[in-house]
Amino acid sequence: MIFHWHESFWRDLLGRLQARLPHALLFKGREGIGKLQLARALARYLLCENRAAEKACGACAGCRWFDLGVHPDYRILEPQAEAAEAAPEGRRTAAPRRAKRHITVEQIRDLEGFLEISAHRQGRKIVLIHPAEALNPSAAGALLKTLEEPPPGALFLLVSHHPRQLPATVLSRCVQVPVPVPAEAEFAAWLGEQGLADPELWLAEAGGAPLRAVLALNGDYRKQRAEVIRVLSAPPAIRPALDAERLEQVDLPQLVEWLYKWVYDLMAWVFMGTVRYNRDAAAEIRCLAPKADPVRAGEMAAALCAAHRSARHPLNARSFIEDLLLAYRGLFD
Repeated sequence: MIFHWHESFWRDLLGRLQARLPHALLFKGREGIGKLQLARALARYLLCENRAAEKACGACAGCRWFDLGVHPDYRILEPQAEAAEAAPEGRRTAAPRRAKRHITVEQIRDLEGFLEISAHRQGRKIVLIHPAEALNPSAAGALLKTLEEPPPGALFLLVSHHPRQLPATVLSRCVQVPVPVPAEAEFAAWLGEQGLADPELWLAEAGGAPLRAVLALNGDYRKQRAEVIRVLSAPPAIRPALDAERLEQVDLPQLVEWLYKWVYDLMAWVFMGTVRYNRDAAAEIRCLAPKADPVRAGEMAAALCAAHRSARHPLNARSFIEDLLLAYRGLFD
């Protein structure tokens, strides 16, 4: 599926790839704008046995297998926690039983047999990795060896929201494809069509990413965010151990993102008089912002950016949350 805001980009991409298809492409850009859907559409297009100029036919054996998630020449590598939640789009490589927030070296090694066997349909063998920054160091090293000497006919499609978190050596082996961000008005209209009330508010909360904003249709998402805002709105009342226990069910990267956006809005109100992300909590932001130490807030925002990767696999989730809450409460000492 290609979203309507990327139709022109899709045509341009196919035009560029007609001349030369590299062995590895890295789709990069803001999270939640449709990069994964573009990568999947490209895989489906290339595996189609009767494709037209700009799209897969949708009726051949290749398309039917792809849509059922059983195409023998297609694999997806994702963190196990994310793969378990995603709709079937292709066979996923084996992963440990315990849910992970990163892609392991075992998942990369599981590709060896897949890549060594010739394509079943006399075409390409395609591996999609999402999100690429979830590769742990060992996995990134193993992938690099494959990218340096790619098997004939293999194509790697990497999708990344934070390409700077990838090793430079891996980046250098990929042709990078920056995915553009269209006007927010297009996104807001689409969100309204999905049944989301106040689409502009939720689009702002998601940083302009429509596929993130649509999460607000989920009642649990709203409840968890409301609980985080309740805690952050009263810094003196924060009890790190107790509140960490309450917030432990929140996805850690999501918690880090919400905290970053809250701290950003505190600084934005002090320096620019605006609230970018948490518009539904603007009153709380306006009340708290003058009380926060701006230097510490800037330092914490930078630290939260760096913490986003470690949030995928902390040694102790509750301790990780406690440290975040202590640091946040310290802004108001």
